[in-house]
Amino acid sequence: MAYSAILIPDSAATDIVLRGDSSNRVTFLEPPNKDSCTFAGWATEPGGDATYHAEDTITLTRNCVFYAVYYWQVAPYIIGFTDDAFRP
Repeated sequence: MAYSAILIPDSAATDIVLRGDSSNRVTFLEPPNKDSCTFAGWATEPGGDATYHAEDTITLTRNCVFYAVYYWQVAPYIIGFTDDAFRP
């Protein structure tokens, strides 16, 4: 029996369906970019930790769903002080 993995990038992106090869192996993909975020990997449950990463290959033993894990990127700020005055 052939199994599939559904990769859910986020609520705004289209799901990605990976069909297992003749041995039911699939290779994880990088999801579409998400503004101000860094992709960390794929989790086995919503809100879970990244267990698999892009280019990892696994053998499916059933149909599975994986969820993208993203981390927000923090923009650097430079703060300067002059004459005891705050100036961003």
